[in-house]
Amino acid sequence: MTRFLPLLALLGCGLFDGPLTEATTEIDGGLRVETRQASTRPNGLLAVEVEIEEGTTAVQVVGESGEFVSFERVIDPENDTRLTWEDWYYSPYSLTYAIFGFDRATAINWPIRKDEGTLTPGTWTFELSTLDNQGYYVGEADVDLTIVSKVDPDFKNGNVVATIAWAQGMEDDPDVVEGVEAAVERWREVWAGMGATLEVTYESTNLDPLLPFANTGGQEVATATADKPTGNLFVVIGDEVDGESDTYGIAGGIPGPLPSTTMTYVVASWLTHAGPNGKLDDEESRLMGETLAHEAGHFIGLFHPVEFGYEYFDALSDTPECGGYVDCEAEMADNLMYPYPICDYSAGTCLPQDVLTKEQQDVAHRYVGIN
Repeated sequence: MTRFLPLLALLGCGLFDGPLTEATTEIDGGLRVETRQASTRPNGLLAVEVEIEEGTTAVQVVGESGEFVSFERVIDPENDTRLTWEDWYYSPYSLTYAIFGFDRATAINWPIRKDEGTLTPGTWTFELSTLDNQGYYVGEADVDLTIVSKVDPDFKNGNVVATIAWAQGMEDDPDVVEGVEAAVERWREVWAGMGATLEVTYESTNLDPLLPFANTGGQEVATATADKPTGNLFVVIGDEVDGESDTYGIAGGIPGPLPSTTMTYVVASWLTHAGPNGKLDDEESRLMGETLAHEAGHFIGLFHPVEFGYEYFDALSDTPECGGYVDCEAEMADNLMYPYPICDYSAGTCLPQDVLTKEQQDVAHRYVGIN
């Protein structure tokens, strides 16, 4: 990221909270939800101060703007910097997408790992920036802020509420419905292995079955999620992911924003899983269920343990570093977050991928949507 500042901005402003126009707080689905509207300073920076009460164990701060949003630093009540974007931007280890400014709605969940320690009571500061598509700071940009916090003392067990949203017309095909329902049961089974109990409801939407928002977000998602409880994961089932016939699914961030935004989604293509005959058999539904568990895993903060190219890894110590697809498949092929399924296409079968390491589970349970 470039993050260039014009000279006048460098001379004129410090890291202070921008103009705050409104703040409201409510309890929604057992979560404490605060909304604010603010603006970045002329230098493109905004210090978001969050009061953490005794007993609060995890918090998500979401910034949404007409510009691209990133989080640059996390500062604790003792004024110690706990995260800075410079430490991770060029690192071969992935911790959070929040530092990159990829999207106009960006979330940071804290703490991310057990390594980040506890969320101590007091005033925490999450420094946010607004950027253009070249990485230059954009000053005086309006930002909608949502702060979601939870009380979860053990980070071992929790409930997850998900809405399975049919893109327009998907629910009219009984074969699709049956296959997707079987996939959801596989997702439920996989996440139960990490102590997460999945509760699911289904709803119809007018979202385009080609899921054109899947890579960039869209106002149609914000509209579709506007009335859902803050704690719901929003999972859209469509024909194709952004018109790409070979993509199984995509998540709206790592982590994804839990409150309603243009990026609040996990999407999956039933048709890509079904293959040429256009019908989900038992094996394809199982694979789709693991895709749902995998993409929702991204949404709650999990990265691939290794990326294609075998030079980039997640920031967890119990997912081994490996050097090439032979070594990596030998060590981690059954991991839920492995970057691709391991399939014997001649036999029409794929290796089950349902394992999460202890540290992967630690990250998952710190996400505010598992409570």
